[in-house]
Amino acid sequence: MIKLINRDIPLDRLSLSAANVRTTRAHADEDKELDASILALGVLESLLVLPAGGDDYQVIAGGRRLASLKRLARKKAIPPTHPVPCRVRTDNGDTNPAEISLHENEIRAAMHPADQFEAFARLRADGMTAADIADRAGVSERHVTKLMRLAAVAPELLAAYRKGKMNLDTLMAFTVTDDHDAQKEVWKSAGNGGGGLWPHHIRQQLTRGAVSGGSGLARFVGQDAYEAAGGRIQRDLFSDDGGGVYLVDRALLMKLAEAELEKTAERLRKQWKWVEVHIEPDWDRIQTLHRLRPVPGGPTAAERKRLEAIGTDSQDLADRQPEDPEEQGTVFARLQELDIEREKLQARIAGREKYRREDMRLAGCIVSLDGAQKRITKGLVLPADVPPKPRKNAKAKAAPAAAEGSTPPAGGKAAAAAPEPAFEDRFERPWTTRTTTNYTSPEAKCVFR
Repeated sequence: MIKLINRDIPLDRLSLSAANVRTTRAHADEDKELDASILALGVLESLLVLPAGGDDYQVIAGGRRLASLKRLARKKAIPPTHPVPCRVRTDNGDTNPAEISLHENEIRAAMHPADQFEAFARLRADGMTAADIADRAGVSERHVTKLMRLAAVAPELLAAYRKGKMNLDTLMAFTVTDDHDAQKEVWKSAGNGGGGLWPHHIRQQLTRGAVSGGSGLARFVGQDAYEAAGGRIQRDLFSDDGGGVYLVDRALLMKLAEAELEKTAERLRKQWKWVEVHIEPDWDRIQTLHRLRPVPGGPTAAERKRLEAIGTDSQDLADRQPEDPEEQGTVFARLQELDIEREKLQARIAGREKYRREDMRLAGCIVSLDGAQKRITKGLVLPADVPPKPRKNAKAKAAPAAAEGSTPPAGGKAAAAAPEPAFEDRFERPWTTRTTTNYTSPEAKCVFR
C-alpha cells in the first residue's frame, strides 16, 4: 500500500513527472476555469508527488493543477514560491508511478450538472452577484445566469433530470417561464417524460398566448415602450441566438399598437369619409368592397427621358450575344442595374398618384400592420356609398373635383373642364373568389349596380 505524508511544497520546487499519463491538454476554456478556481479558492485537492532529490519533487498526479499554478505565477497572480498542498509518496517504490497516475485520473466521478446548478444558486443566495461568481469560477456572467436559471426550475423537474428521466435540452426548455405550476403541468401532460415531449413543444406550451419579441407586432410597439407601460417579459436564455424574448401581456401590446395606429388614423379622418384601425385587417371583407382608382401620377420630363434611355440601353444589351463568359457576366450585371433603376423610377412615379376629393368624400381607408410597418389601404367604398352606375347614353358630367394635394392654376382661373372618368375606370370591381362569395358579411352581397 502506498504511504503518503501531507506537506506544503513551494511551487518552484515542483515539476511534472514523465510518469504522469495525462499528456493531452485540456480546452483553453477549461484551463481558464481552473485558473480562476485556484486563484479564488486555492488548490482543493493535493498534488501527488515523488521526491526527486534535494528539495525538489515531481508531480505524478495533478499535472493540470501544477500547470495552472505555473500560469498564475507567470502572470504574477501568485509568487513563484507559493505553497502548494501535496501528498508525498514515501514507500519503497513497489508501485509503478504511471499506474498511480492512471488510477488517479480515471477512478473519479464527475460532479452531476444539477449539483453545479444548485451550487451556483447557493452562492447567489449567500449574497454573491452573478459577476462575482463568474470571476471566481472563470466563466462568463451569462453562463452563471444560465446555470442559476436551471437551478430555479421546479424541484420535481430537477429531480427528474438527476434520475435521467429528461435530458439537459428538455430541462433548458422549461426555463422559459418561472411558473413552477405551469412547468409541472406540462411535464405531467407528457407522462413524466414517457410521452416523448420535445423541447420546442415545451416552449410552445409554456409561452402560449405570449408574443415573440421577433414578431412584427412586438417590433412595431418596441420592447422598451411595452415594459414602460408595465408589460411583463419572459426570456429564453437557451434559445439558439441567446436572445429569445416573449411579451406576455398580449392585450397590452395590442392596445399600444392600436394607440400608435390611431395617430395616423386621426390625420386621415380629415381627408376621408371614414377610417378604421385594425392590427390584422379582415382581407376577406376588404375584397368584397368596391375600391376607387386613384388618379395616376405622371413622370417629369427628365424621368420620361431617363425611362426611354433605360429602355434603349436594355434593348441594346439584350441584342448583344458575346461569346466571352466574362463579357456575358458584365452584360448581365448591367441589365440588372438598369432593371433596378427602372423599378425605382416607376415606384417614384406611382407614389404621386392622388385621389379626387369628390371620391375621398365617399370612401374610406383602413390603417393596419404589415409586419412591423404601418399599412394604409385607401379608397374602400362601403356598399351603401357606391353610386349607381350611369347609363351608357348618359352624358359626361362637369369636371371632377381636384385630386388630393392639387392646387388651382396660377392667376386663380379655373382649369379647363375635363370629362369625368367612366364608372369602370373610377371603381375596381370587388373580388368574387370562393372565399368572398361565401363570406357572411352584408358587404359580400354588393355587386355593380
